[in-house]
Amino acid sequence: MDALAIKESYMKFIEKNTQIPKTKGQKTEVVTPFINSTGESISFEVRADGKKYIITDNGYTYWDMNLQDINLNKKNKRRELLDSKINYYGFSINKENEIYKITITNELGQAIHDMTQLLLSIYDLTYLSQKNVYQQFFDDVKDYFNTNNQKYIFLPEFNLAGKSHLNHKFNYAFHSNGKTKLVKVFRTINKSQVESILASWLDTVEVRKSNYNDNEELRIIISEDGFNNLSDDYKLALENYNIKVVNFNDKKTIENEFAA
Repeated sequence: MDALAIKESYMKFIEKNTQIPKTKGQKTEVVTPFINSTGESISFEVRADGKKYIITDNGYTYWDMNLQDINLNKKNKRRELLDSKINYYGFSINKENEIYKITITNELGQAIHDMTQLLLSIYDLTYLSQKNVYQQFFDDVKDYFNTNNQKYIFLPEFNLAGKSHLNHKFNYAFHSNGKTKLVKVFRTINKSQVESILASWLDTVEVRKSNYNDNEELRIIISEDGFNNLSDDYKLALENYNIKVVNFNDKKTIENEFAA
């Protein structure tokens, strides 16, 4: 897995899809380099609307999830997770179940990046079984660190700008043993997520060297099931850039990695 090629490909994808005519009603389909849980390319639409742009999935994501017997029509844990992901990335969902955001020319690249990351995150819901929906892995991680906040020094929801001027989101930034350890949390890791992680990390190399003396490290916290089933190829691709995957259930390693 060529991480530099992945990063360059992703940045070219962003650049290419921000060149959209401003004619009102003009629209274009944005096909991302990533696939969803059914093996189809993740895509969405950008429409010109005067001086602004509307980024929308036209309700496809919601429809596709229901087609996979994932009921989002009622207030349940999956729907709560969906709404929280949409809010986290600054998008909205309307009565027609269309995920959308209105943006301006200077922020179009960032909005395309955010929509791509949002849809990747949403499709992770398809991997949740009825049993572990209620385990809420992300909440377990959050509750653990909040409960043990005397042991850990951290900032939640940390953003870091890259060379591309895109903002990359990290779930946590820990101060541990004189270093800053940025953290992304996943229940499991698939190929698209590995590529997204590498693209984000490499995009921030120069900024980290300039502003932080390159004193950051990236850690991926995943569930025990995700850790045990992690592909050796994915693990090696991440380790080549000093990105370590940590099993959340291994609290000794969690403490060694993140305690102040």
